[in-house]
Amino acid sequence: MAPYYYYPGWWEGTGMGTAYINMKAWQSLPPIYQKAIEVAANEVTLLDAGEVRRRQPGCAAPTGGGRHQAAAVPDRRCSRPATTRRSETCAEISAKNPKFKKVYDHWKPYRAEQILWSRVAEGGFDNFMARMHGAGKV
Repeated sequence: MAPYYYYPGWWEGTGMGTAYINMKAWQSLPPIYQKAIEVAANEVTLLDAGEVRRRQPGCAAPTGGGRHQAAAVPDRRCSRPATTRRSETCAEISAKNPKFKKVYDHWKPYRAEQILWSRVAEGGFDNFMARMHGAGKV
């Protein structure tokens, strides 16, 4: 086990499985197979997201069988330079890899919108629930 538990998980905003299918191969599949793959991928994503949310709090809780707390592994918040390194790395890769740059440049505006929305929606709700929990109301 590692000597520290570093957070937030700067290497990934959300963990999920990924399937890559060659476009020509995808287009050659019958529509019913395409739909079956889409449904299966969506199901795996939903199941995984639920499982992660179910298991992660127990990893940190000292009385909940938490793996890192039970082993006396202290929490460490990642420094700002560590959390910004991912963007720098992506910029470096973009400068050398035109295919990566094409995807990354397309993805960045979407990510910016999602960050803003997440701050309002999920962040607002999470902060509200934390305040209510702290006040003993939930």
